[in-house]
Amino acid sequence: MTEPHGSAGERQTLQRAQALYDMARTLTDGPSEEELLRRVVTTVVNVLGVNRAVLLTLGEDMPRVEHFVVGGAGAVHVQRPTWQELAAGLTGWVLRERRVARSHAGQDDPRESPEALQRRRETVCGDIVVLPIMMKAHVFGTLTLINLPWGPSFTDDDVAWLEALVHQAAAAIQQERLIQKLQRHTLFDLRTGLPTRPLANDRIRQSLWHARRSATSFALLFLQLDPLYDAQSASSAQFRDALTIQVTQRLQDLPGAISTLAHWDDETFLIIAEDVPDEDHTFRVVNQVMNAFTEPFTIMEVPVPLPVTASVGVSIFPIDGQDMVALQKHAALALYNARHAGGGSAARFSPIVTDQERLAQQIAAALPGALERNELFLMYQPQLDAQRRFWGFEALLRWRHETLGLVPPDVFIPVAERNGLILPLGEWVTHQACRQLRAWQDGGYPNLHVAVNVSQVQLQHPEFVEQVEAAFRAAGLNGEQLELELTEQMVFQYSEAIEAKLCALRDLNVRLALDDFGVGHSSMQSLAQLPFDVLKLDQSFVRDLEGNARTQRIVKAIVDMAHDMEMMVVAEGVESAVQWQLTQALECDRTQGYLLSRPLAAEAVPAWLNLHGNGRGLSPLDF
Repeated sequence: MTEPHGSAGERQTLQRAQALYDMARTLTDGPSEEELLRRVVTTVVNVLGVNRAVLLTLGEDMPRVEHFVVGGAGAVHVQRPTWQELAAGLTGWVLRERRVARSHAGQDDPRESPEALQRRRETVCGDIVVLPIMMKAHVFGTLTLINLPWGPSFTDDDVAWLEALVHQAAAAIQQERLIQKLQRHTLFDLRTGLPTRPLANDRIRQSLWHARRSATSFALLFLQLDPLYDAQSASSAQFRDALTIQVTQRLQDLPGAISTLAHWDDETFLIIAEDVPDEDHTFRVVNQVMNAFTEPFTIMEVPVPLPVTASVGVSIFPIDGQDMVALQKHAALALYNARHAGGGSAARFSPIVTDQERLAQQIAAALPGALERNELFLMYQPQLDAQRRFWGFEALLRWRHETLGLVPPDVFIPVAERNGLILPLGEWVTHQACRQLRAWQDGGYPNLHVAVNVSQVQLQHPEFVEQVEAAFRAAGLNGEQLELELTEQMVFQYSEAIEAKLCALRDLNVRLALDDFGVGHSSMQSLAQLPFDVLKLDQSFVRDLEGNARTQRIVKAIVDMAHDMEMMVVAEGVESAVQWQLTQALECDRTQGYLLSRPLAAEAVPAWLNLHGNGRGLSPLDF
């Protein structure tokens, strides 16, 4: 009995829908780019029964074929083409025009060169369809399908299904490449090529394993450049970058003394010297390092050679610590002592209590009463949106003690998190910021918002959502006027409990921002699952934008992906007009930084808003 035609069509539709569903599930596994391409080719061959399927992707920095995958019974006829051969054929036309090309059997196609047409005849080609693999205007590659001359023609339904498939592939390729860029940015400093802190920590673990296994010692050094007397030159980002690169080159040229050299932060290097038998040998290594600063440095912006000195702190395994945290802490304390001695010197860790440790003890003792003594206060840093209107302010916690003075937040907040004080402090900050926002609104600024930072301890508290709701409702605000900032490290220690809290906050219309994006180990899959409204680019991206095309491409990819996920992007740390112009060109939605304003006291905000016209149509270039 002959099956009705409609049943065959329905079966084909179901098969193709199932193939798209299976491909979508495959993509959630995070396959490598090459594995992804092979699965796409296999799917096309199995579903459409084509004679040949060819999928290629292009390199990001130059016109070359990155990956080249073929499938089907006729794959033997396919050879990897040169770039010139691609450009002369139908694939080249698709790459230039960025749209689908269909070419029918037995017809010369005017879009191909005579050489391409001859190759087509020699390899027994019938109907051909070539699709661009692209997201927005960016083309990653092409998918080419070829049937034999006596084979079936490609239908409109075929092409529509193929377009859906390559769109999935393009999204996955974009995500994979962005992840790779973020990992490179996270693990290696873009200026020097040196390992950054996450990779440096891994190197310390390797040194620990080697030393324990071989019963040897190793030295951990923190090297920090001392302040320069030429303060005007030192304030230039280009100058600091040039100096950092030259220091790196000198340290890399040291003869065999260093096992690992890493860029710890802006002006600090981490050095590991393995297999040091005693303290004398360690300080011979330290002397070699210090000798790298004997000759002055020649920097283009400075008319004469510039003397530069550095301070070094040293800890030795296993005497000064038997794990990574202890060795790092003790080397940092030794560095503090070397700098406190006047700079240009080295110091080894001493178990005697240091000034820095005494300060930490004083902070831990003084912090519990800070709220009652009214020593805590908020400063507010403005944010400008893409339409050059003031979006609102980020609330920043500050502490001024009568004897300790102004204590930096990166000093006292870790103490508060360790002793549990961050819970009442965080609740006070949220209530205070909401009350202040309402006061500004009542004073004639109704469209402002406020952003508040949240700690991991707060997020884990069982009543966190209720506390946030109580804060904005007590101030008479709506949830959408409040934005909570959470870091990557907090959120991507992923759990269902965290997801439930974030979803509950979204149900209250509270906006959620992922802070310092790009310096942690973000899971794009988790990011897509969690209800974030905003990504805040880490300041390192903004700092590296000027004159760095690679960083600009990374930021553009992040912005495009965030927009695809219906998230806004905030560029923080904008300090120059060029940085602001670049963030606008890369389509960031908001900007924040010293170019716009330093953090302001609450009472100074109305005058500042009035001075700048309440942000209507302004540019940071006006400030």
